[in-house]
Amino acid sequence: MRNKKSHCISQNNGMNLPYSNRRLIKLILINPIGCKCQICGYNRCIGNLSFHHKDPLSKKFNISTEILLHPWEILLREVSKCIVVCHNCHGEINDGLLDVSRIPTIKLTSIKRF
Repeated sequence: MRNKKSHCISQNNGMNLPYSNRRLIKLILINPIGCKCQICGYNRCIGNLSFHHKDPLSKKFNISTEILLHPWEILLREVSKCIVVCHNCHGEINDGLLDVSRIPTIKLTSIKRF
């Protein structure tokens, strides 16, 4: 059995996280919602969490693939249109099986770049 590790910044004191820049930025962005799926609460692996745009028409870019390509302010603006979901819930949302209209988007107004 593997040791359970916390991947949230608040639980790791934000120090010495052994992640790439991409993963560290993702941690910073999902930390305000507790580093978990906003639907089912899944929190075991940050790699299995993704950003889902509540309104697909407002999507300017794919956060997962372009997280390092945009200025911090633009990235925050894009993430604020999203919810964080695990891959299973994301698939169910995309197939129309889950309604996410009442799930609040991520609030990131006070997050400063590291």
